[in-house]
Amino acid sequence: MKKAAIFGLAPLLLTACGVTYAPQSAQELRQAGNESKGFYKEESLTINRSAGDITNTLRDRSKQCLNGKGVVREGFVRHNGVVTQSGTQHVDFSTVLNTHGKGAELIVRATVSGDHYVQVAKVPDGGSYVSIIDVTPIDKAHAKVDIYYHTRLPTLLAGMKGWVTGTDLKCPEIYKDYNM
Repeated sequence: MKKAAIFGLAPLLLTACGVTYAPQSAQELRQAGNESKGFYKEESLTINRSAGDITNTLRDRSKQCLNGKGVVREGFVRHNGVVTQSGTQHVDFSTVLNTHGKGAELIVRATVSGDHYVQVAKVPDGGSYVSIIDVTPIDKAHAKVDIYYHTRLPTLLAGMKGWVTGTDLKCPEIYKDYNM
């Protein structure tokens, strides 16, 4: 009876934690970031670089570091210190860079699959929306950058901040975010 009660409460607990929420569009991710809904946040930065320079960096780095890049995670489920299941998860990233006027948006999506993987939220075709970077020119030498992101991907966030500021252009070690 206790197990039935616990399993019956699981969907409510997951919903309360925001686990079952997955934005279905780029606009929904922006809104979730604005409202700090579930695991989503927003950061706004003023960057001492032109919007064009930032856009070119995002185009290059996203193509080099994220498009078609996969993360393989070996997972183990432990119960009272004993491994009860093991398996592999694959996380594949894709990006789209849209330019509009003198600004741009970079959309980062991820598709997760693998052994024992259970998707608890509806995922749109093309994968989950995990981050968006909006670049808006302020003047010739400055841009406003809004980053909407999933809080469980801190390494990806740090890497993208390095790209927009131009201070760190290396590829983020995103596999670290999936081995927490």
